Amino acid sequence: MTTLDPTGLAHHIDSDAAVLIDRTGQHWHAHPERLQLSGDALIGGVRRDPAEKMVVQAPATGDPLGTAASTTAEEAHEAIRLARTEFGTGDWARARPADRAAALERWADLLHRHCDELAVLICAETGKPVRDCVEVDIAGCVRAIRWSAAAIGKHGGHHPDTGPHALAVVAREPAGVVAVVTPWNFPLAALGYEVAPALSLGNAVLVKPSEHAPYAVLRAAELAHQSGVPGGALAVLPGGPSTGAALGRHADVDVIMVIGSALTGRAFRRYAAGTGAQVWCELGGKSTAIVCADTPDLEQVARKLVWGMTFNAGQMCTGVTRILADRTIADDLTAELETALDRLVIGDPRDWDTDVGPMITTEAAVAVVSAIDRARADGAVLRRGGPLTTPPTRGGAYLTPALLTAVTATMPIVVDEVFGPVSSLIAVGGPDEAVAAAAGFGTGIAASVWTASLDTALSVAGRLKVGTVWVNDFEADDLTVPVGDLGRGGSGHSKGLAVLDKYSRWKTTWVTVRAR
Repeated sequence: MTTLDPTGLAHHIDSDAAVLIDRTGQHWHAHPERLQLSGDALIGGVRRDPAEKMVVQAPATGDPLGTAASTTAEEAHEAIRLARTEFGTGDWARARPADRAAALERWADLLHRHCDELAVLICAETGKPVRDCVEVDIAGCVRAIRWSAAAIGKHGGHHPDTGPHALAVVAREPAGVVAVVTPWNFPLAALGYEVAPALSLGNAVLVKPSEHAPYAVLRAAELAHQSGVPGGALAVLPGGPSTGAALGRHADVDVIMVIGSALTGRAFRRYAAGTGAQVWCELGGKSTAIVCADTPDLEQVARKLVWGMTFNAGQMCTGVTRILADRTIADDLTAELETALDRLVIGDPRDWDTDVGPMITTEAAVAVVSAIDRARADGAVLRRGGPLTTPPTRGGAYLTPALLTAVTATMPIVVDEVFGPVSSLIAVGGPDEAVAAAAGFGTGIAASVWTASLDTALSVAGRLKVGTVWVNDFEADDLTVPVGDLGRGGSGHSKGLAVLDKYSRWKTTWVTVRAR
């Protein structure tokens, strides 16, 4: 039995594992070893014995966590065929909107009920601290699915006024078969922000999770089926680049959403060039913080910026990788940043009190260290950070979050995307110089501006070529507000009703009214 799911739906948890997260006093600890992992592809609502397998590593130890399907082209094509059949003749696209909304609500309920199980899966496969898995990943996914359920029926067609002699009916119709390529750093986020909106419209969705993080996505999709989403309407196909290519090159895939690197986005655009599929991308790039001379409470600013540079060990597309500080406050801000960094708990991701866990792989950590070493060779000063000599768990690739000063805006560590807990502080002469420097970074998702002046905030925000600008905050959002990627080939928006435009088409029916 399990304390997580009184309905008994969590059927694949070890019967001897009564608790997956011990809540003893003030210290909680996750137990991924109590899970029975299944990485088989989910096609047609059932797990399939894979023709090929891959090994999934545990970032906390570097040891194998388990195996998962490496979905072949033949298996992917079968899933696409089932999705096309479901969309063409199945019940999901033809269901009453209220019925789809009810299914999504049930899905959100089950995800909430299985929070511990899903959080431990994410922690085990990504190395993300379990507290963040619970409070950020699962909570955010559940909220997003509930929002999509609530939005059903409120975003349909309209009837433009075409005069007394004609009637125009403009209907929003689902796009068809949608492929969603999810990232390893937020494996469930795409289910809430992309898959749920696509399903809400009646599309059939194929999810290809990262080869690093298939388990939580697979389990969450099983819960969707138990909630009433048909097997043909939602499939999960674990695998690497070959699996993605099989989806991207298939003519029966109408829309592709890619969350990943610029390299991955370009690959899917090449695939779609031969099929005509619409490709939407969120391709990362990290973010820039501009801290002006009149910014109050530098201690609070530093705490938020440090959270932005270290959340998920800096492996976040909006992570704060560059801080452009007015030179009159640069030294004071540096001191506050150092203090905030020193307070962080770098530890075992299974411990509730951990702030920063391991990098996803040793190779990823080595790349970050190499970038830091090159910056130091170019004259940068390392104020904090570097490899940990004694990692919290044997075999894990841990880094102490790094802060660099004496950096110029043209150094590779500033211009290139360093996907890790690293930020560079550059002293600038004011907002205009900061905007000019930010323009050369080529990033497009987000930035932040810190100032006491509304005029300065609006002026700087208007000149930054990014999808979101936060003023005196970081990562503030609401599901009603669209976010988008304006750099490195990114396209489309998530959240808000704008996300629906990616997964739907407008169809006009014109009726001429003849006078009698």
